[in-house]
Amino acid sequence: MGWRFFAGSVGGVGKTMSALAYFEHLLAQGREFAVVESDVNSNVADYVDGRIPKERLHLIDLLVPDGWVELLDLIGSEK
Repeated sequence: MGWRFFAGSVGGVGKTMSALAYFEHLLAQGREFAVVESDVNSNVADYVDGRIPKERLHLIDLLVPDGWVELLDLIGSEK
């Protein structure tokens, strides 16, 4: 399936709503997927918590250099 990013530096443009709508779409289709949350507000992570297995929910802080390393490691480990 690949990766889908909902990103940008401007607030209030619908990134969270788009991510949640896509989450609901994948869930309704019965697809297996992971969620990577990098927003300090964690709105998406809070919404999906308990609705997908814990091992498929990743909280990564991209405001620190190690967060980018963690994200690249996660991408590299994809099967």
